[in-house]
Amino acid sequence: MILCGKTIPTRANAKYDPEDLHRCQLHAGHPGKCQEYPYLDHLAGVAPKVKNKVVRDATKTTGAAWKSDDAGPNRISRWVMMLTDAELLSLGIDMSKLKPGIVAKLREKAASYDDCMASAKYLTYLVYGMTNAPEPDAYTHHRTYAGSLQLAQ
Repeated sequence: MILCGKTIPTRANAKYDPEDLHRCQLHAGHPGKCQEYPYLDHLAGVAPKVKNKVVRDATKTTGAAWKSDDAGPNRISRWVMMLTDAELLSLGIDMSKLKPGIVAKLREKAASYDDCMASAKYLTYLVYGMTNAPEPDAYTHHRTYAGSLQLAQ
C-alpha cells in the first residue's frame, strides 16, 4: 500500500522534532484529514490509555526515574537519539554530561521515524490479540494484520 505521506504539523510536545517529520499514514489519495495513527482510532475509543501506551512505547525512549542533569532526557523521541552528539548539543542535549550507561541506553533505544511507525502498527496488532482485548474494527484489522504479516516476513 502506498501511503499519503503528507507532512502533519509537529505536535507541541515534540520539542526536538523537525517540523516536516510527522507524516500521514493513510493510503495515498484518501478522503478527509491526514492522520499519523489511523489504525489507533478504534482503540482510542475503547481503551484510550492503551492507545497512548502504544504511541509512547513505539516512539519514545524510556523515562528517567529522577530529574537531574545526568539522568538524560525523559521520554525523548527515538529518532532524535539517532542524531550525532554535535546535533544533539545544538538542541540543548549535552551527551557528554551523561553517564556512559545512560548514553548507551538512549542510543540502544534509537530508531528511525519509519521504524517507530512500523512498531506502533505491530504493537496495535499485538494488543488486539491479547486475552479479553476488544475486537478491532474492519479498518484496524485490515491495516494492522496485513501490515504485521509483512513485518514478520
